[in-house]
Amino acid sequence: MGQGAPAATGLEGVMATLVYRCPTTGRSVQGWFADGVSENAGETYEAVMCTACSRVHLVSPKTGKALVAGEYFQRSQRRDKN
Repeated sequence: MGQGAPAATGLEGVMATLVYRCPTTGRSVQGWFADGVSENAGETYEAVMCTACSRVHLVSPKTGKALVAGEYFQRSQRRDKN
């Protein structure tokens, strides 16, 4: 049996890479995110397995910023006061 090209899965081109800073180690880490993040998506975060510390971080695919523990809660409280 011949070994041709691998079959198309329909998943080609659905991942984008982005560098973010690991909040645990402070190192720059490359992460993979779904393509097609809307400019109007607002504050959206995706769970990413960090290769620097082996933990899961919430990272914004739009900005590359990792959400630090307690930061989202503090932002929500500030918005509620305004």
